[in-house]
Amino acid sequence: MRTLNHDNATERSAHIPPEGEENIMGERSQLLVISQENPHAPYLARAVHFQWLEGATLIGQVAKTVSLMRAWDTSTLETAPKNRPLSATVKDLHQEFSESVKDLKETQEWEKMLEGASKFHHYSLRNMMLILRQNPEATQCAGYTTWKKLGYQVRKGEKGLKILAPRTLVEKDSQGNPRRNDAGDIIRKKVFGMATVFDASQVSATDDAQPFPGALQNLGFDHSQRDSGIGERVEQFITSRGWQVTRKPLGAVLGGYTSHQSKHICINSDLLPTAQTKTLVHEITHALLHHDLAPQDYAHNHHNCRSIAETEAESVAYIVAQACGLDAAHDSISYVANWSQQDPKIIQSAAQNVQKTAHEILAYLEKSLS
Repeated sequence: MRTLNHDNATERSAHIPPEGEENIMGERSQLLVISQENPHAPYLARAVHFQWLEGATLIGQVAKTVSLMRAWDTSTLETAPKNRPLSATVKDLHQEFSESVKDLKETQEWEKMLEGASKFHHYSLRNMMLILRQNPEATQCAGYTTWKKLGYQVRKGEKGLKILAPRTLVEKDSQGNPRRNDAGDIIRKKVFGMATVFDASQVSATDDAQPFPGALQNLGFDHSQRDSGIGERVEQFITSRGWQVTRKPLGAVLGGYTSHQSKHICINSDLLPTAQTKTLVHEITHALLHHDLAPQDYAHNHHNCRSIAETEAESVAYIVAQACGLDAAHDSISYVANWSQQDPKIIQSAAQNVQKTAHEILAYLEKSLS
């Protein structure tokens, strides 16, 4: 329910050529001793699986192999078992994300997260926050190859922004053969490695440059508050999922309401078109996320369930409005520290709900407006 505030992988299979297996088996014990004493142990351990230097012993080429592994970025893969340490780079990125989540207990930081999500909804919550932690002024990010395809060149000396990208690896047994499950299928696992992206401020256009992709701001509402089609498409987004949307006067206080039992959303028809669209997004969030809330619990805010639900709904409305160039003032985001009890798990869950729902809506709009 919305009330009105009038105050304001690449898949990579580890493979060792047959001719190298005997030498590797003979030197593996020596490599293990060296790697345990070396700060680059993760690189050395993976060198056994990813690189065989023909015509030379592995021990004699450790430094070269480590250099190659760094260049490939496989040094940052979480390929080690849980009882072994991750590489420092990936571990640091996970720590950065954890610290960012803790900061969200401050309402001001939550609002910054929403601003970022309106620009980076295609990214996961984790990567979006990692980007903003490294460059709070970032607006549009892409990898080096993507910028090049669009006709832009990353300027010399620019430092990329580090994110975590999934890759798929084939699990191997002690003999280096692919492991299979009971059905005979090869077992694959998802791991995360470091990837690099660059912001639009770090690139220069070439003669073949294309317009920046993905912006919805120019497709929003004009200054007369007339709907240019986004409100209708937002409604199509939810009606295509079996919901009904109606409009009628609801007075000066209530902006809209949602009935999960009848799959019905009602919007106050007295609102301006932009306000109706924002309210509809708010109620859509309730429809998608909060079907399991008991009315009694919601009414009495048991375990802060109403505060969390309203914060999620208003946050999604803010992100979508901001991305579409609407007046994105958030009227009723509750003080985050109150409903979260400053528990990072509660905060992260709510933030992920917000990012995921906003992305679903914005991706639908982008597709329908393209």
